[in-house]
Amino acid sequence: MKFKITRLRIIVFITYLWVLFQTWYYSMSVFKLHNFYIIDTDTYLQSLSSAIFSNKFFVNTVPGGSFFSVHASFILFLLLPFYSIYPNFIGLYSIQNIIIFSPTIPLFLLARKRLGDNNYSMLLALSYLIYPAITPVPFEAVTLFSGFAVFAYYFLDEDKKIGFIISFLLMLSTIEFNPFIGIAFFILILIRSGITKNILNYINKIFHTELNVRIYNSWRFYALFSLISSIVIMYLDIKFIAFASHGTHSALQNSYGTNILSLKNIITNIKTDTSSKINYAMLVNAPYLFLSLFDPVLILQFPWIGFDLISSFNAYWSYGIYYEAYLWPFAAIGAVEGLYRISSYVKKIDNKRIIKINPSRAKKLIILIFIVMLISWAYQDGIGYSQNMPVHINIKDQQLLKAISPLNESSSVFTSENNMPVVELKSWDTWFYGNNKEYFILNATSGSPPSGYGVYDAAGRYVLFKKGYDNKPLFNDLNYTRHYNIDTIDQSFNVLVFNGNYTVKLYLKSDGYNNIYSEGKSSNETKYFPVNTGIIIPFNINKTMKITYIYTDYPMTYGYYTVNSAISRNESRSSIIDYSNYTNYASSSEKFYYNIILNPGTYYFWIYSSGYPGGIYIPVSHGSSKLIKIDDTGTELYNYNLTSSFTITSFTKHKNVEYSASSLLLHASNLSVNRLYKFKSYYHNGTYLILVGLRLNETSLLELNNPEIIITVTSDHADPYNNIFLDNTLIPLMPFIIGGIIAFIIPGYKKDHRRLKRISGLLVPELMLIFGIIFAYGYLNIIRMLYNVYIFAAFGISISILLLIYLYIYYSKT
Repeated sequence: MKFKITRLRIIVFITYLWVLFQTWYYSMSVFKLHNFYIIDTDTYLQSLSSAIFSNKFFVNTVPGGSFFSVHASFILFLLLPFYSIYPNFIGLYSIQNIIIFSPTIPLFLLARKRLGDNNYSMLLALSYLIYPAITPVPFEAVTLFSGFAVFAYYFLDEDKKIGFIISFLLMLSTIEFNPFIGIAFFILILIRSGITKNILNYINKIFHTELNVRIYNSWRFYALFSLISSIVIMYLDIKFIAFASHGTHSALQNSYGTNILSLKNIITNIKTDTSSKINYAMLVNAPYLFLSLFDPVLILQFPWIGFDLISSFNAYWSYGIYYEAYLWPFAAIGAVEGLYRISSYVKKIDNKRIIKINPSRAKKLIILIFIVMLISWAYQDGIGYSQNMPVHINIKDQQLLKAISPLNESSSVFTSENNMPVVELKSWDTWFYGNNKEYFILNATSGSPPSGYGVYDAAGRYVLFKKGYDNKPLFNDLNYTRHYNIDTIDQSFNVLVFNGNYTVKLYLKSDGYNNIYSEGKSSNETKYFPVNTGIIIPFNINKTMKITYIYTDYPMTYGYYTVNSAISRNESRSSIIDYSNYTNYASSSEKFYYNIILNPGTYYFWIYSSGYPGGIYIPVSHGSSKLIKIDDTGTELYNYNLTSSFTITSFTKHKNVEYSASSLLLHASNLSVNRLYKFKSYYHNGTYLILVGLRLNETSLLELNNPEIIITVTSDHADPYNNIFLDNTLIPLMPFIIGGIIAFIIPGYKKDHRRLKRISGLLVPELMLIFGIIFAYGYLNIIRMLYNVYIFAAFGISISILLLIYLYIYYSKT
């Protein structure tokens, strides 16, 4: 059998690899524990997991309650069998990436149909993969909309009713705003309908023009279906949200930043940040060279652009947020249609009008689109990918997996937002607010939990506490390091341990030495300077020096506010060279960081406070300094014969400086070394909170450049956990890459296996229906044994395999 690699096969293979990379990159990055950006992903994880594990109606803890009490995302019901295959954030990201990147296939087929060129159509379709407007994270129902919308348009153009019905209904089912876009489809269909044809024929007859329009053969069906289904789904969305929220939430409340029932509010919002709203739409369309402007498909962008205009919620028009999913699919489709419009011309052959394509014009524009896409993607995403590639997960971050290993899927757990996605691998019932939970998983440097909790286990820097637990921990692998910058003479730090033997080490480190220069005159007399009031003190430099920081010892009053400083060339505010400020709560001393080089000459040091209540006490003596009053309205300068002292440091050389101390601690025994305080401790609820104190004299603090203290705490029985797949995250990729290559080189079907295609196509909806019945019987406790995640997963795997068979046969003949 002769093997032929088609362009479509190449696109499918490259899209598969891209989906694989995106899923790997963002999933493995979660284990690096910088997860403050995926709270929405947590919401969907908990909603789906609660449905398949805990017999709850799509309940989440962020912000709490049923998901359907806020949003009508019926798509979640259909995701259940697929999510059950691998019910965690990796499975969820896989589903999303497949849906949002698979439009490369219909975009290629659409471009090939319009432009008649395989290679350039392939290039145009592949440019979609690096379209910078696409947001692969977090998981969002809004994002799923984009993939279904492209398929709906493709099947509409191909006049394939079943494909259109399925894709269109999936598109509408993702979230409650979508019926407005469904109505935009209805308007687009009307424009390309027989009504439009009659209008154009009349115009052509009157003005002797040759305007033309593409007509859908079954436009009446598509028009009626898109309009009726959009209205019905909109009605169901409104009613279902009211039902799930028990009437406490309305679908209209989801239109943040606007009151669509108030004309005055709408007019006000239209005038609010209008230029940013327009720029937002332009940024999304720019990589495709605004080609959608040349075709009526632009209408499909109008619902979201119009909604942006009448809203004051700036997240809706902030570039880089998932709401762009309402625009990017239609910008991509618009590029294909726009290329067709500006590259085609009408030629009469035998008195017949034939539409021809100017291939040169289309090819140049496609190459330009791809170059623009590549540059935009490299600037926005590519640099970040290269710098943060999660090839290896730090062993310290891996310890969280060991700490949560005793949990089950229904354990009630409190943790931080950062840890939440990983903790949800074990328990969907995870919270980052509230404290009445069965378990607490905390960083050892965060302090101790509320009373009534005992240590259940410890691994790395993570400690798992259990409510009412007073037995020996399951395991004690406590091992963590904490870094603290030193800003003042006196420093104190809390570290958490519990009964057992530990090695505690303390390091005082610095990256070099400073020269010290004292300026001004000191005095025992102090004067109070109110908020926004201070002094300007002259000082002289007799050689070129690099200023690292300026140290003062001026006590503040009560309150949390800012002490500001500056260096200037003269007493004018406009001559200020650099600013530095320090915000703290009633600090007794301040260290202002600078990084400037001063040449020999006279300069002025400014110091004053801001905020509430403000005010500082400054030791003063007779001198030549000036009193200042400085605020947002300007600066006032007064002659006042006083001065004060401060210290300037200048960096001289790099040299690692280190003081260290260590001791085996049993029940927090005391330790002292060099200039360090002794360890102090107090017993609290089965744990020890160790107070580590450090004191340096003023000279030592100033002579060290960027001093920091490092504390390590290690249990004598610590056994660090490591996972081979997280040590080298490329390992789990290998089977998928190899499998993709094998599928790529397997020849396509030579014969038309219509029977197998028909059987697989019929079995998919039948299995979905059976799954729904089994899930309902188990969920409602009619047949409890059916409520089992393994049964759900079996259906998910079967449906997925049948879908792959159907699509493989279908596209082998395309």
